Amino acid sequence: MHLIVHKFNRNNYKKKILYYFTVILLVTSCGLSKEEQISQQDIINSCKVVNEMLPFSIDEYTIVKKVGYDIAERTYTNFYTIDWSSLSKNELEDIFASIKLEQIAHARNSVDTKHFKILRIKLRYEYRDDKNNLIHAFEISPEDYIDEPT
Repeated sequence: MHLIVHKFNRNNYKKKILYYFTVILLVTSCGLSKEEQISQQDIINSCKVVNEMLPFSIDEYTIVKKVGYDIAERTYTNFYTIDWSSLSKNELEDIFASIKLEQIAHARNSVDTKHFKILRIKLRYEYRDDKNNLIHAFEISPEDYIDEPT
């Protein structure tokens, strides 16, 4: 009986990882124009940069915990923790309705959402308590923030 021992080859490992990520990028980019591929990569890179700066306190109640981008679903999600204990249910509903309108206006008017518009990204906002229970979530569809040419 022979025992076959493989030495760990760092260069071979790097090549396999590079190949793996290249295949993933090609598969997820199939059917995308060059502009869409650039936008997709920009969103992925932005998520990494933003997440390195988080968590970030927005106000006395709200902390941005992380952001995420689901390529397959074309959804960009903002994850928040909110201390809602001092707010009534009606106050929370009013706050979330106002936040949604503000986020639609921001998405519609900001140059920061250029790549979202190119890829027609759905924007999702999730608010959780300190025990990670979902308090509220809403989505903004591309039709909500992209003005179609007439």
